[in-house]
Amino acid sequence: MAIVISLLVSGVWSAYNSETAERKKEMADLSEFTLYGLEETIISKAQRFAIIILSAVNGLSPAATAFIPITPFLFGKFIPITYCYWAGFGLAFSILFGLGIFLGNISRSNLIISGFKMLIAGGVCVGLSLLLKLMG
Repeated sequence: MAIVISLLVSGVWSAYNSETAERKKEMADLSEFTLYGLEETIISKAQRFAIIILSAVNGLSPAATAFIPITPFLFGKFIPITYCYWAGFGLAFSILFGLGIFLGNISRSNLIISGFKMLIAGGVCVGLSLLLKLMG
């Protein structure tokens, strides 16, 4: 659960800071180009709104995605913990495969191969985690 919270805070914080900096620069450039102060215009209000929405999405999407695989553990009192682990792995790898299909669709490449590439990336992460556990 700590990972979900850290993803949420990190995502919101980093997106807010970077979007604020980028949009301030855009507004300054636009003001200089138009020779008109754009403070408190509809453009500046739209920029502030965009910063908030983008920050929320950047924080909530990875947090929600990280939360899904740990949901089986909420039922750990009712089902064996081994089933929770397998269900969590299944959900995590389903998310990865779905993300691979989505990326394959965007890049107009083979969807199944793109899905398996993401599964391989997830497997590498699991392998590295197990290796770190064995080392320490």
